[in-house]
Amino acid sequence: MTRTYLAFLATALVALLAAAPAAAQAPHCHDVAIPVALAAGLPADSVLAGTFCVVGDPAGRTVQVLLHGAGITRAYWDWPTDPWQYSYVRYATAVGYATLNLDRIGAGVSSRPPAAAVTTDVDAFTVHQAVQALRAGLAVPGLGVVAAARVALVGHSMGSFVGALEAATYHDVDAVVLTGFSHAVGPALALLPTLLYPAQLDPVTAPRGLPLGYLTTVPGAIDTYLFYHPAPPASYGLYADPAVVAAAEAGKDGAPVGEFGTIGPAIFSTPGIAVPVLVADGNRDQLECLLGDCAASGTLALEAAYFAPAACLQTFALPNAGHAVNLHRQAPLFFGALLAWGLAHAPPVAAVPPVACP
Repeated sequence: MTRTYLAFLATALVALLAAAPAAAQAPHCHDVAIPVALAAGLPADSVLAGTFCVVGDPAGRTVQVLLHGAGITRAYWDWPTDPWQYSYVRYATAVGYATLNLDRIGAGVSSRPPAAAVTTDVDAFTVHQAVQALRAGLAVPGLGVVAAARVALVGHSMGSFVGALEAATYHDVDAVVLTGFSHAVGPALALLPTLLYPAQLDPVTAPRGLPLGYLTTVPGAIDTYLFYHPAPPASYGLYADPAVVAAAEAGKDGAPVGEFGTIGPAIFSTPGIAVPVLVADGNRDQLECLLGDCAASGTLALEAAYFAPAACLQTFALPNAGHAVNLHRQAPLFFGALLAWGLAHAPPVAAVPPVACP
């Protein structure tokens, strides 16, 4: 499936869903708490908090496990305002998927271990336990025990690095979507250390009492070209709603320093992934696109070198979008691209077989 055809399917899917959003059934969502251990042989005395959402009967469904990036929570995938504009959960459940939207370990209302103890290996291991719980049958309040027919990982930024590592290490998922992800170095990556500081110093995150070693962005840092479309200045109003950017600043979170120090092995774990993979980015992602432009630099074309043939890699770039793709005005087209790919490679219901890789 070429990028052009994927874009066509995405547009068609968005048009179909947007035609009557008021008539579309909102998903039933239920909070879950999954006990997890931080390493094999240790007690499962930590908790992954999440929300399980589905329209209708969850039996026989593919469950998409959603993994947010660093410094934010599961709200990224289910933005609380204007859901038909910004909520991927709303779109995914509308086409038949169930979603398990997790606060990764060390984030949101999940357990907050010591910062140095939360590496990408630890994070991937906790996600693996969530996947295994879905495979065996996850107790979901209000729905009973739900067993996934298939499991797909859908990550953003740090969540993509963790998702890649989980899939490459444990081989227990059926498909992987990596957003806000590449093996390249964007022009803004060098600035990132100057825009992070202790969460205890920030007016938003300080009241949460996070452990030492948890970092957050300095005030206003996410309100820059690091996360949104960079130029020209007038495009800021076009591609990202200032009210959404302000809400992201008000809802930001702390992230454990241990993850930042172990990103490398996670990024370069991708040759071990043996299921279909989609890498999808904002075309003007200053952290992931060479020269700040994925199309002009050929960044996504270079990704093929980092995946095995079994990954059947496909890529997609959303025009005029930066790193926080879900929070741009054109997010529905991005969601459509992800779901158009998913409908082929990890269909929402078990009765529909996936398309074979060419």
